[in-house]
Amino acid sequence: MFRSIPPSGTQIRFKEIFSSLLSKKESGEKFKQKLCEYFQVRDCFLVSSGRAALTFILNVLKKIRDKDEVIIPAYTCFSVPSAIARAGLKISLCDISLETLDLDKKKFLPLINKNTLAVLPVYHFGLAHDISDIIDLCRNEKVFVIEDVAQGMGAKFANRYLGTFGDVGFFSLGRGKNITTIEGGVIISQDEEISFLLHQEFLNLKKNNGFEFFFKMLFYKIFLCPYLYWIPEKIPALELGETKFSLEFDLFSLSEYQARLGSSLLQRLKEINQIRIKNALYLISALKDLDKISLLTPPAEAYSIYLRLPILFKNSAEREKTFQSLRRKNLGASKMYPTSLEKIPGIENYLVQNSQALSNSHLLEKRLLTLPTHQWVRERDLVLISQELSL
Repeated sequence: MFRSIPPSGTQIRFKEIFSSLLSKKESGEKFKQKLCEYFQVRDCFLVSSGRAALTFILNVLKKIRDKDEVIIPAYTCFSVPSAIARAGLKISLCDISLETLDLDKKKFLPLINKNTLAVLPVYHFGLAHDISDIIDLCRNEKVFVIEDVAQGMGAKFANRYLGTFGDVGFFSLGRGKNITTIEGGVIISQDEEISFLLHQEFLNLKKNNGFEFFFKMLFYKIFLCPYLYWIPEKIPALELGETKFSLEFDLFSLSEYQARLGSSLLQRLKEINQIRIKNALYLISALKDLDKISLLTPPAEAYSIYLRLPILFKNSAEREKTFQSLRRKNLGASKMYPTSLEKIPGIENYLVQNSQALSNSHLLEKRLLTLPTHQWVRERDLVLISQELSL
């Protein structure tokens, strides 16, 4: 039987899909309460997507400080610059570190100036690392720190959840994330002024029609199965795995149906992440001695959740050869983002011009490959992936 592994995904139970539609015990307020308790934070806000979450955050921060530049990694999801542009702010690109896949701290300092509103550390693939140096510097310069934990719900550093170190943090509940409501975003805040302004921002916010997400979730549940995934994979209109730079996206609150589903899934977050960690550690052990790739070495205090496992090839030709081989065997490999951000058509109108070289970001777009770690990946799949990479 034809089997194709999705690059990422979360198994949802039919019981969760239907009980979230019918049950009135849970609600958006209950989900927010659970998230506040989970992360031990002051406030939580539920919105229509991760990029909507970032847009709302930036709309609030620019009311507090009259500045207009946001520093972000030059290699990240295209939704990040989309949100910054939607908020009417400018994008300042910093090269990434090959050790963390986040901002290169050595290249970060020269980018801060009198116009810098915020800095955005990104935890790609749920890889935990220390951002204390960035936070200390930003505190001194009166620059906000927004933690992008879109891919890392449940990850920790020094036994503290990612998203709780900076001034404000946000998560994505989109397809393929740690837990999913198909679309959705979460904002968490410890800062009293930021929380107050966010509350004001959401007073008259329009809600999504939750009923449509019930059918979307059913579709997701059925066709994420590896024996059926090849069907949506063959439909270009679904744009699976694509990342776009666009200012056209909804700024809604999360629907009650999605909030009930999210509340149910939050109870299984640890279990879901532990499966990803187990699969990632299997692959790391099997691949660690290969000369043609390098694997990231996490700090001792990191608890990474490996939404996907990133591997870095020593040359682009080998990456392409391996990707095509894994793709032919439907083993869920992905190249991730197609380019570094400055190459996106149309983005130049929103960029802060600087002379910083983006060499590591350019290297990643040619040499990075990610491997699946989610619940649909069987031990036999891990063996086949390891064998393909060892050839």
